[in-house]
Amino acid sequence: RETESSSNKNDSVQDATSVLLADVDLLKEQNHSNMANHTKTETNDTDASIEIHKEKNVVESSLSKNDNVQDLNVVVQTDLLKEQAVSDQGSEQEEEEAANQTEGILDEVNDSTSTPSQSFPNLRALVVGLENSGTSITSRLIMNAPCIIGAFETGFLIASEPASIDKVDPWYQWHKNNNNGSTSPFLYRLQEQDYQDMKKANNFVQMYDILRSKSHLFNDLIDEEYCSKPYQMVDKTPRYVYPEYFEDVVAKTPNVPVIVLVKPFEKQKESWARRNTVLRKEWYDKVFQNVENVQQKYPHRIMLVQYDELMADPSLVMNTVFQFIGLEWQSDYLAMTGLKKKFVNYPQDVQNTIAKWEFVANKHTD
Repeated sequence: RETESSSNKNDSVQDATSVLLADVDLLKEQNHSNMANHTKTETNDTDASIEIHKEKNVVESSLSKNDNVQDLNVVVQTDLLKEQAVSDQGSEQEEEEAANQTEGILDEVNDSTSTPSQSFPNLRALVVGLENSGTSITSRLIMNAPCIIGAFETGFLIASEPASIDKVDPWYQWHKNNNNGSTSPFLYRLQEQDYQDMKKANNFVQMYDILRSKSHLFNDLIDEEYCSKPYQMVDKTPRYVYPEYFEDVVAKTPNVPVIVLVKPFEKQKESWARRNTVLRKEWYDKVFQNVENVQQKYPHRIMLVQYDELMADPSLVMNTVFQFIGLEWQSDYLAMTGLKKKFVNYPQDVQNTIAKWEFVANKHTD
């Protein structure tokens, strides 16, 4: 009976050990799978695999010595804990990799959208400065560039909102179609219904889009080599530079480049005197001190252009201006070649007027 009992005990140990060995082999296979899935823990996985082999030898040795099942359970539990530790380490590293990958994707998205989109996508530039300081010739030169046009002056940004543009004179009256019999092609020629539509706009971006959809300047001109018709706008309004308007206009037009013409006081005073207007030094200084203050708040948006430098070397100065607003300067623009082409279908007197705008250094007067 003792022999029989011993044999049964050995059979039980054998059976239990076989099951536990099978568990060890399964854990080994799982460990190898983890090695494939977690390449960064390859060294740790290999060490764990070696430990499994060592422990398996312990199991086999225990079998030969008829150790009890409890000892084998301890060994296998050790294997399970080690396998779990390897798996947990791999999972933590995998989660960290996933987090890093997500962060990288977000960084790429942020990089691709770090430059804010322009709120006025079709307003290419503002040209401002005291009246008779070179704003007209500067804006005309810019309008030689492909697909760009604008009126003699615009003025609408002086209004607090689109609904009140009818209070902005003289510009509101100027741009009415056939205003006092005027057929000037360099005004917007808006109908009363056009104005009503503009006044219903939610903001100035929408208002300018409506203006472009209505005015002949953006529908009847041609620029076939580059676009079917001009669609980008230059808003030249000298009065925007006045202290009561300047910062507000700049704030209303985010990301739009602002060109400020600066004429020396004595020359500016003479220009105004020829038009029976008095310019006081205190107010002149106030205007450009305010420009300097606003430029400090918007350092990358405002460019000052010195009138004397423009008159002396217009091609050099305008090349710098064009770079500032993202355009390519062509020296033949001084002869208004681009502007003439846009008005080619207009009456000859329009062509003759544009021809008079040709810029010759040191001979231009404003």
